[in-house]
Amino acid sequence: MNTSDAESWKGSDDPGGVALQKTIKFSVYFFTDRMGKDQRLVPKKAWEQGVVELVSNKRHGIRSSVKEFHHFEDIEKTIKYLARSSHVKIYRGKFSKEKGRRFV
Repeated sequence: MNTSDAESWKGSDDPGGVALQKTIKFSVYFFTDRMGKDQRLVPKKAWEQGVVELVSNKRHGIRSSVKEFHHFEDIEKTIKYLARSSHVKIYRGKFSKEKGRRFV
């Protein structure tokens, strides 16, 4: 999806965000505390640890939940865990190279 597709998808004439309410959203946050030698915040630097949040969505009946990850490679596993624990089913798209329809 290029930038123009993303902008049209959001729906510029949709101030209430109905298009976004139709989505299931995961947010990834990386920890940024104590990066420098003096234990202060360093701009544009983050640890590979953080949290993934499954954002609540009334339309889909999803409650917000958060799970911590410790390695960058664990982000996919963390998303799958949150999806399963909230009974969210994710299916492979037509461009997937993997076999089988269901992903999570």
